[in-house]
Order: sequence, then structure tokens, then C-alpha cells
Amino acid sequence: MSYLEPAGMDDPAGHLPSQKFKSGGACMRPARGYHTFKNGCLNVSPKGAEKELVQANQQSPLLRLPTELRTKIWSYILGSTIYRGKGYSCTGDDQFVPRDRSISLTLLQTCRQIYSETTMLPFTLNIFSVGKFRCIRSGFKLMKLHQRRSIKHIRLELDCENDSYAPQLADMKTSLEPYFPSLEIVEVFVYSGGLSAWTSVPAERFRLRVEHIVGDKEKLVFEDFYERRPFRLAH
Repeated sequence: MSYLEPAGMDDPAGHLPSQKFKSGGACMRPARGYHTFKNGCLNVSPKGAEKELVQANQQSPLLRLPTELRTKIWSYILGSTIYRGKGYSCTGDDQFVPRDRSISLTLLQTCRQIYSETTMLPFTLNIFSVGKFRCIRSGFKLMKLHQRRSIKHIRLELDCENDSYAPQLADMKTSLEPYFPSLEIVEVFVYSGGLSAWTSVPAERFRLRVEHIVGDKEKLVFEDFYERRPFRLAH
């Protein structure tokens, strides 16, 4: 389904029940003041006098830059961020928040053109990190389908000193494939209290477990770290 496919309810024409029409037949916005597509993205198509405003914005020095250069600017602002799953005991759900609280998504609120160019970048450019296996479903279920399908990089951080989590690692393959069809990188970090504890998990056995997760699509990059440094695997 296209991201720009209008939302349709019971009305075959795709109008929301709360929509009304002006005398000229132009569609008015619903009571909430905005339209959305089926996938949850805002419909930022200008209407009426808004068209003049959009045309004026397009003459700004920023929006007159070549598309390739604007894309680099958006990527610099919105990328290189780790979103960590944070649990809330009252609901049992997990929400993703940026590691650096100074990171802001207010850029998307600047104007319609910037929103349309950047709305998916927070999902395609950044790392989504979870610390529990249940977060694979409970955290990402709060996202819209098109958002989850755009994620390319997931990190799983575990605080383990033995191989007891291996069965869950094997089940991750089943969980990841349908949820993240665009996934390109899987990182598994295992934090240990020290070298003596870490050696209780033979590195080769753990490698085989992770190979089962990512399959044979990509070659694994295998690096091992000791003490409190992470054990990293990516494909």
C-alpha cells in the first residue's frame, strides 16, 4: 500500500465521517484539524490559501537547495541516534525514547515539504535497541505498520553470564522476519561482569546461535570484547 493512499472508512469515497464540505465543494478538515492517511502519516497536501504559503516556503534558501543536499542535512539532524525501549509497569508496554534527550523531532513540524521529506528518516537512519526479548513485540507494536517496516537496524542488549538465553535467541528469527522486512543490521550485545563470567559462554557456540537468527543472507562480522564491553555481532 502506498504511503499516500487516502484513508477510507465506510464511505467508498474515502471521506472521514466528520468531514464537511464548503459551498464550493471543497473538503473541510475534520474537527481535529488535520487529515491522515491509512498508515498514520499526516496528509500535508495544501488546500485553499495554504497553497500560497507552501509556494512561498519553497522559495526559502533551505528548500531551494538541491534534493541531494537537503537529504544530507536531514540525515545529519535526524540520524545517528539510538532509541532505547523503556518499559512502563502500569501498561506493560515499552516505548522508544532517544538516548540523548536533546535530540528533537521538531524539524518535522517546520513545514509541509520538510515533513514529507523527513517523516520516515527517524526509522530508516537510527538504531532501535531493546534489552528484553519481550520488547521485540511489546515495544514495536506501538508503532504504525509502515514505521516498523522501515526500520533497518535493531540492537538487542542482554545482561547474561551463561547460555540460558539461547532458546530465546533461536526464536528471534521467527519474530524478526515478519516484523521488519527492511532489516539490514542485527546487533546482539551481551554484557558480562568480567572475563571469568564471560568465558562460561563459549564464543563459538554463541556465534552459531546468532547465525541461526540472521540466516545466510549476509556474512557475520564477529568481534568479542571482555569485561564490561559488549559482544557484537552484525550482518
